[in-house]
Amino acid sequence: MSNDKVLERDTWTKNIRSKNPRIKMRSRVFRLSAALVLVIAVLTGLCGCRRVEPELRAYPLAMGFDWSDGEYQIYYAMPDLGTYTGEGKTEKTTDLLWIYRGADYEEIDRMVSQTKEQFVDLGHVQVILLGDGLLENTAAYDETMAYLLRQPVLGSGSYLFRCEKLDEVMKENGEMTDSLGEYLSDLIHKEYGKEPAVLQDLYNAWYNGEPIPKLMIVRVAEEGIEVRKPESQV
Repeated sequence: MSNDKVLERDTWTKNIRSKNPRIKMRSRVFRLSAALVLVIAVLTGLCGCRRVEPELRAYPLAMGFDWSDGEYQIYYAMPDLGTYTGEGKTEKTTDLLWIYRGADYEEIDRMVSQTKEQFVDLGHVQVILLGDGLLENTAAYDETMAYLLRQPVLGSGSYLFRCEKLDEVMKENGEMTDSLGEYLSDLIHKEYGKEPAVLQDLYNAWYNGEPIPKLMIVRVAEEGIEVRKPESQV
């Protein structure tokens, strides 16, 4: 490619970004979030007060995000560890699903720290489910993306799904299945040759101002949890 072509392409890209305020905002948030993640990672390594013993941690394998009635919603779906250790199925399935709602994510984080003794470790999340209410609200979606980028240990390879009725799906954690995150992850590998979109795909699309990637759809049916291939996307 000639130097003139390269210069023309770069100039076009800069002009497009300068004329699109959402892309400019996303670029700024992406850079700030990346810097914040780096600072947190360094401080975590240097400060002993950030170390939490394994028995004092909660390990969600699936998370859900939604928005309705002016509030953000986060679901933390924990595995039933009793089925892995041989202690038997947990009687209180409410202990396996934490549900929080708030005006913003900072409020939700405060509520989690005030109501739970355990430290939420997001390093084992396999699946993230997004409600239609969130995906169809541009401002809420942008805030959620910025929040996800501020989670330094959340894996960018986490599988993504969408739900029309997220609350129904998340409440099957500990009911139809011992671990919703593990169930969906295993189901994808067994039933589908092509893996679904992952969190990094969402990051890339959001940063570049592109449409949301097509996501597999999860719903609760009479036979159990059902996964369908993507349809038309918002």
